[in-house]
Amino acid sequence: MDYINCIASTNRALSCRNGIDELFNSLRKKHPFLSRLCVSVTSGDHLENFHVIDHQDDSDRYDVISMSSSNCQPLIKIIENQEIRVVSDLTELSDNLRNSRLRMLGHRSSFTMGLKVDHKHGAVLFFNATKPDYFNDGTLHADLLFVREVIVSLLCHDRYKHQMFLQALKLALRISHKRDPETADHLQRMSRYSKLLAELLAVKIPVDHRFIQWIELYSPFHDIGKYRIPDHILFSPHRYTPEERAIMNKHVDYGVDIIDDVLDNIDVMTASSAEVAFLKNIIYYHHERFDGHGYPSKIGGIDIPLEARIITIADVFDALLSKRTYKRAWSMEDTQGYIEKEAGLAFDPLLVTTLMDNLDRFQAIYDELPPEPYPRVMLRSDCC
Repeated sequence: MDYINCIASTNRALSCRNGIDELFNSLRKKHPFLSRLCVSVTSGDHLENFHVIDHQDDSDRYDVISMSSSNCQPLIKIIENQEIRVVSDLTELSDNLRNSRLRMLGHRSSFTMGLKVDHKHGAVLFFNATKPDYFNDGTLHADLLFVREVIVSLLCHDRYKHQMFLQALKLALRISHKRDPETADHLQRMSRYSKLLAELLAVKIPVDHRFIQWIELYSPFHDIGKYRIPDHILFSPHRYTPEERAIMNKHVDYGVDIIDDVLDNIDVMTASSAEVAFLKNIIYYHHERFDGHGYPSKIGGIDIPLEARIITIADVFDALLSKRTYKRAWSMEDTQGYIEKEAGLAFDPLLVTTLMDNLDRFQAIYDELPPEPYPRVMLRSDCC
């Protein structure tokens, strides 16, 4: 394995995930029976797949895994001790769903390594090969150890850049929500609902780890543009006049402008163009309707980016259940009825079905993060 050229190609990569792709491609040129690489990272109290490359799986099914740390203690131990585990024959492993799927795809052996990204975060690298006993080769071991060090570097660099971007965004969000009446618990629930919807969709349509991570991260920014809406409109308890409604609707444009302002004031490119586009899609399109009668662009159906369609239903679901200064909280039964009635109109029917089929899981999120009480209720006949 040409280590110098390998490092050069990963340095040219546009993102951490692209760098991992380049790295694995270089590795397979020398070790062609390598078939899969999964990078799982710690995130809070969970271990989640960050990136998966599987040359045996040509389906659109993405390997989306998120496990509580308490349920994967052997893997957490591998991270903490930076251990290596070799399984020469996957038939030696227990016959659970995960191992059965790996064997069904043709993977025959595995090599697992733990690594520390920093003092708070770690990761596990899972390599698979299509031959049994493939990882008993000392040369391959040396190459895998090299790959581990490069991936540590990629993850560290990615985390540093991303933290710069997020810190700037979160500052803008905090400033925005000094004025926006939406509460912190609403944004937390929005983030949890959106992530759960994306995870549930992953077994139905192509949704990858990056999408799930981004939807959780960026859903709270959907209304950041309200910061630039005048107080007499933003806090009005009355039905908007057509002129006021037109001004309120501009918050999606203002939100995109705020993101551009943040990016203009960061010296280095801290997020990929795809990530920035994802965030802007959430902000700009989350008031579009599936039937094409929303705003600002009046696009409909799958022309609306999936991330925006998810935010739309998650936002309305939580808003209906929650008390606001202009409305009382709806019951779960009434909320369910409204969401189902609006399938194909306001909301993507697939998302409505996904939410309703798993309503107990969304209810659990709501119960875990109950809304903050509002001091009084003023009725307003429309909702922004």
